[in-house]
Amino acid sequence: MPLWPALAAMVLIWLRLFPPSAALWWAGLCTGSLLAGSIALFEYRVLMHDRVGNGMNSIPFGNLALLLGCLSLTASFWWLLKGRCARGKVWFALAAAAGGMMASLLSGTRGGWVAAPVLALLVWIAWQSMPDHEVRHWRRRNWLAVTLVLLIFVGVIVLGEPGSRLAAAVDQFQAYWLLDDRGGSVGLRFEMWKAGVVLFSQSPMMGWGDAGLQSARDALVAQGLLHPGVSQFTQLHSDVIDTAARRGLIGLVSLVAFYGVPLAMFWRCRKDPDPNVRLVAIAGVMIVTSFMVFGLSQSMLRDVRGLSGYLGLCVGCWAVLRSLEPTSHSPGHMVSG
Repeated sequence: MPLWPALAAMVLIWLRLFPPSAALWWAGLCTGSLLAGSIALFEYRVLMHDRVGNGMNSIPFGNLALLLGCLSLTASFWWLLKGRCARGKVWFALAAAAGGMMASLLSGTRGGWVAAPVLALLVWIAWQSMPDHEVRHWRRRNWLAVTLVLLIFVGVIVLGEPGSRLAAAVDQFQAYWLLDDRGGSVGLRFEMWKAGVVLFSQSPMMGWGDAGLQSARDALVAQGLLHPGVSQFTQLHSDVIDTAARRGLIGLVSLVAFYGVPLAMFWRCRKDPDPNVRLVAIAGVMIVTSFMVFGLSQSMLRDVRGLSGYLGLCVGCWAVLRSLEPTSHSPGHMVSG
C-alpha cells in the first residue's frame, strides 16, 4: 500500500509530459463499468452468488462499480458533444452506466448506496453544463436512456437481493438500539465506530498506530465495552474514524488534504467556457466526493483496490483536464466559442 502514492506521483508526471487522449480515458471508464456489470451478472445468475465481488470484498467492488457507472453516464454527455458521428458511443456509454449500477446493486453494498443521491446530483450538474442547443436536441431522445436505466434498476430490485439487504439493515439497526443486539453487520459497524471514538479520545494527537490500535481495541473488548466480533476486523469501517484513532489529529489533517486538494482543483474548473473541460472537471469532483461518502462506512483507503482506484482515477482525470485546458483557453477557441 505505501507504494501506491509513489507510483501515482510517477504516473502523474508521465501523463503531464505525455498527455492522454480524453476520448480514450472516457472509453476506458465505460469499458470498466461494462465489464463490472458483466462479471456481476455472471456471478449472480450463473455462479449463484448471493453477493457479487469479482473475487474481492463485495464492498469495494460495489462502490467502484457505482462510481464507474455514474462516470459512464457523464461520458455519454461528452460523446453527445461530438455530434451524430458519435451516436453509437453514446449508447455504449449508457449501456456501461447501466452495467456499473447493476453491479453495485448485485454487490449488496448498502453503504455505497448512500452516495447515490450525491452522484445523481453531480450527474444532473454535468447535464446542466451542456450547451443549450445540445440539451434541446437530445431532450426528446433522453427519455429512452432514462427508461433503459430505470428498467435495469427495477429488474434488479425485483430479483430481491437489494431489497432484502435494505430490510436486513433496518432490522439490525432496530435490534442494536432497542434490543442491544450488537452482533449483526450494522451493530458491529456501530461498535467499531464507538471503539474509534473512544480510542481517539485517549490519544488525540498521534493516535495508536497500526499495531497499537488493534491491541487497544481488543482491550476494550476484554473489558466488555465492545462486542467480541469487532476483533476479526483489521480496520474500523470508516476512513475518518479509523484515521482519527490510528493517526490522531495529524492523520485527520492529512486525510482532509488528501480529499480537499484534488476536490478544490477540480471544482474551480467546473465553469470553464469549454463544455469538454467542464464535464471532465465534474467527473473529477464526482470521483473525490464519492470516495468521501464511501469512506463514511468503509475504510476505502486502507484497501489496496480502494486506494489504487482513488489515486488512479484522480491522476487520470487531472491529466486529461490539464491536457484540454490549453485548447479551451486559446484565443481562437474563445472566438469560435
